[in-house]
This record gives sequence, structure tokens and C-alpha cells, in this order.
Amino acid sequence: MLDIREILRRLQLGQGHRAIARDLGTSRKTVAKYHSWAQAEGLLVGPLPDAGRLQSVLAPASASRPRQARKRKSISAPPGACATPATDWSRRPGPS
Repeated sequence: MLDIREILRRLQLGQGHRAIARDLGTSRKTVAKYHSWAQAEGLLVGPLPDAGRLQSVLAPASASRPRQARKRKSISAPPGACATPATDWSRRPGPS
């Protein structure tokens, strides 16, 4: 699970996005989104907000908070829609 408070703590310490993402198992893009959001909310200066204050800041700002990436749907062709016909390899002559 993504710990926003830990991202904020590490950003306040001056750690880079790459190091934070690697250590927390998230993407650099996610860290960058939370960095810009926290900067706009003024959360990168002063003491680290406690969990209650952070929750109150996150709740009304759900529209401005970075969204989690959605899982992409896999696209598959319907049966029989293959561009090249299947080859029956059992009828091919063997090596000479």
C-alpha cells in the first residue's frame, strides 16, 4: 500500500524521486504527482502532518489528488478474426 506520509517525509529530507520510488516499490511518476500535490498544499514545509490532518487534507481534495493508475484491459480478437490463417503443420513434408 502506498504510504503518502512516508513519501512526504522523504521529500522533506530532500531524497530524489527515483530513490523514494525504489525504496517504497512505487513508480517515479507517482512520487512526482504526490510531490507536486504536496507542494501545492504546503505540506513540504514545517512539521510532517499527522495521519489525522493528512486524512482531512486528502478527503476534500480528492479531485486535485493524483489518481492511482487503472489496470489496462487486454484487447483480444474474437475467434476467427486472425489476419493469417492457421497452418496445419502435420501435412507438411519433412526434411529430405
